[in-house]
Amino acid sequence: TPTNAQADNINEKMLSALPDPLYTAKAVVEGAFGKEYYPTSLELEFKTGAQIMFLNNDSKNRWVNGSVGHIEDIKTDSLGISYLKVRLHDTGKVVRVQPYSWEIFKYQKDGEHITSESVGSFTQFPFRLAWAITIHKSQGKTFENVEIDIGRGAFSAGQLYVALSRCTSLDGVY
Repeated sequence: TPTNAQADNINEKMLSALPDPLYTAKAVVEGAFGKEYYPTSLELEFKTGAQIMFLNNDSKNRWVNGSVGHIEDIKTDSLGISYLKVRLHDTGKVVRVQPYSWEIFKYQKDGEHITSESVGSFTQFPFRLAWAITIHKSQGKTFENVEIDIGRGAFSAGQLYVALSRCTSLDGVY
């Protein structure tokens, strides 16, 4: 879809159709991490069976930004949600997923050197629901089948081309 609002609407409908209990993970925001930089939802809602897309590159190389999978299990402890088990669609492997911290840095020139200092962080599970995604977020992805919902039309030059070119063949475009 062209917009986050359209993708969110579809994702909310699909999530509500799943029978399992709803979980909410609340992000921890520290320092100068402005809302415009939030990499995912402040309050992320999900269930077992939810289709998700990762929003980071895993330090253990299990997934990359844009990898898709579905939640198979949600492990909780006395403090709340501790980790998720997610089956990756491209490899079939089940991976353990814990909250991830994104940082915002301030850079300064110090003589002949540039130094950096962390000025804020956002800690949350590194994914978004992904039955539907924006055309922008689909860039760089390849799918065998795509259902393109342009809604009220593309709002950027080349957006429809990007959507169509995600699919491996025209037979997979709906």
